[in-house]
Amino acid sequence: MYRIKHLFIAFCLLTGIAQLGQAQVAVQVDTLYITEYPPVKNIFKISPFHFAEATFLMSYERFLSETVSLQVSAGLHSRESSFIGQSGFGVQEELQARFYLLKPENSSAGARQFFFFKGLFAGPYVYHRWRQQQISEWDWVAQQNVPIDQNINEVSGGVIIGAQIALGNVFYMDLFTGGGIKRSFGRNESSQQFYDITTVGYNGVLPKIGFNIGVGF
Repeated sequence: MYRIKHLFIAFCLLTGIAQLGQAQVAVQVDTLYITEYPPVKNIFKISPFHFAEATFLMSYERFLSETVSLQVSAGLHSRESSFIGQSGFGVQEELQARFYLLKPENSSAGARQFFFFKGLFAGPYVYHRWRQQQISEWDWVAQQNVPIDQNINEVSGGVIIGAQIALGNVFYMDLFTGGGIKRSFGRNESSQQFYDITTVGYNGVLPKIGFNIGVGF
């Protein structure tokens, strides 16, 4: 009887310790799921698409509030003479105002996912690009290619709409599209180049698309 009493007491103690441990684990799990990501105020980005046109473009987005941000971009273009007979150097700048139509998610629901929707945004942009370039054109009189120098300034403005997603609240991707109007100055009038939406020096309505990847903190 004495041994049974001690065994019963030991069993009760072990059961109590096990239940206490389970309660602590449950509290830790609940805490994990309700922990919110800290709000991100700054995002540094690069544009992979611009490497295709020999341009290194970086952007910095700063959140002024949960639903409003400003993004400043700056790029450097440098290209030696290529198979299309074109070389050049230039810089570009852009300012975007982003108004998030859906509040960026930093909630406990989002914290349970590594990959989650950050926000849908829209807003205006202004853009400037300066490009000094030399293109090669065929001279029908001389029957040979001749170099044409150009020093062009482009100014454009319009609107964009896009979406941003986050990976673990550290890595960010955004994709946007839109359009505006562009005006170019300094075109070489002796050039016979045909200007379209893909060339430097184009005037008129211009579509816009962009893709950025970056890191937030």
